Amino acid sequence: MTCIVGYRQGSTVWLGGDGRASDPTYSNFSAPRCPKVWKQGNWVWGGLGSYRGIQLVRNYVKIKEPKKLTEKFLVCELVPTIKAVFENHMFQQKVNEQVSQESVFMLGGSGRLFTLWSDYSILEVSRDYEAIGMGAEAALGVFHVLTKNKKLAPKAVCKQALQIAAEYNSAIGPPYKIISTG
Repeated sequence: MTCIVGYRQGSTVWLGGDGRASDPTYSNFSAPRCPKVWKQGNWVWGGLGSYRGIQLVRNYVKIKEPKKLTEKFLVCELVPTIKAVFENHMFQQKVNEQVSQESVFMLGGSGRLFTLWSDYSILEVSRDYEAIGMGAEAALGVFHVLTKNKKLAPKAVCKQALQIAAEYNSAIGPPYKIISTG
């Protein structure tokens, strides 16, 4: 598993992810070279779950960016594009007539932060920070405390959130990668 954190301050969005891959069945841990956070155009992306889903989005989802990242654009343009890529590469499943896949994403741009869930629902984050995946609760606690101090650099806050999440969950670990839209 992994932990992805997001933090927005003004028009800039930071995303961070840990560098560990784990197999809960065998307790194997590794540090793959497949990035869990990446920048694409003016957006930052983070993904967790299946590496196949992350690789497909990172390498195949190419769309013309709107001037502003909006929920309508994400629901009407981005989600259908992702669904088509997953369908073309046989990476989705249908259970009880519901189509889903095994990855969850966070993306940010235009000073906005969104989560894209395995059922393709898009939710805009209502606060200035978010965390998804293993260790999300610990990371959210770090954000709750550290974001009150506006003197701390956003990159440092994201790294601290990931480090504390790793302290309480062995499936999370370094190296930590933090990127921003700015």
